[in-house]
Amino acid sequence: MKTPQTSWKMSFLFLLLTPFLTTAQTAVPNQSDNYPLYTDLDTTYFNNVQITTRDKDWNMNVNVKTLLEYKQRLEPFLEKNDPWAIYLYAECHCHLVNTEFNYNTADLDKDVDISTDTSYLLNQKKCLKYLQRADGMNVAWATWILYNEYRMSDWLTNNDKVAWHYLQKTVKSGDHKLKAFAYAQLSNLYLPNNNEAGKNPDFPVVHYDIDKGLHYNMLYYELNPNKDMKVLAEQYRKYGRFDEAIDIYLRSKDWRMHYAAGAALILGYFVKDELVTQDKKRGLGIIHNLIKQESTKPNGGQSARMISLLNRLHYCYCDEFSDLYGSGESEECPELISKEDVGKYYIENFNCP
Repeated sequence: MKTPQTSWKMSFLFLLLTPFLTTAQTAVPNQSDNYPLYTDLDTTYFNNVQITTRDKDWNMNVNVKTLLEYKQRLEPFLEKNDPWAIYLYAECHCHLVNTEFNYNTADLDKDVDISTDTSYLLNQKKCLKYLQRADGMNVAWATWILYNEYRMSDWLTNNDKVAWHYLQKTVKSGDHKLKAFAYAQLSNLYLPNNNEAGKNPDFPVVHYDIDKGLHYNMLYYELNPNKDMKVLAEQYRKYGRFDEAIDIYLRSKDWRMHYAAGAALILGYFVKDELVTQDKKRGLGIIHNLIKQESTKPNGGQSARMISLLNRLHYCYCDEFSDLYGSGESEECPELISKEDVGKYYIENFNCP
């Protein structure tokens, strides 16, 4: 008979060993910090297995033996309501809602019935069933895929209201990667191509809204700092937000973007024959400071190129820029910046390219 002291010691020992006896959990990928989920799956296998391959003619082939093993490995975890297993099981079926697959049955026993595994209609039903089940557990990838399926699927009836729900939920439950995907979609949905107003005819749930569209575009770039900021600036210019475009130019680490900001301020923009966003003093200051900073780098960095570009604004304005910016219709082209504006960087007898 165990004494109370012995029982206490054994219980304490069990508590110490419990973490090593249970299956280690792994965080479900791409979840928001507000929606953390965990899986008991050994993700090594599922991250590396290839169910489909392409042949030399780029036809897609499904390895049925691998497919069956993949599903069999997942099924015990479906019974345990494992969120990532449910999503992977859904993804497996979603991937097969394509009639263009060739099914490779090599190394498979002839008496194995694969009709249910290769059924187009059954894969559709299971794809939707398990995606919705995973979404109910807040698996962000399931939510994102459901948005895409209801938005543009060629096998599921498109439903903009349902798609909109899943898009908004992706923003809440996804990490920075999935949020960026969603922000890009929101930006595209809100921004008109040519300043149209009213409902987006391709997605009537959304009314065009330039402010919202640019806002989501900015959020996308904030999550993708390595993307070309010039594209974002051009979006702001397209919709007449020139001051914001200048600020975006100056946020970049690329000297060419800073030079573009200075040149844009010097040149200004014409909107309905009215010159806007012109500030020569600020623009010249940006370019002069840029040259000064660059000249401290080994071999002068890009300072020589910047000086050449600055002289082009003085010498070559009438040939290169006046028509573009609306000042070239008069017989005498006005001087954009003077020799004094170029200052110590002035080049005698500069040749316009």
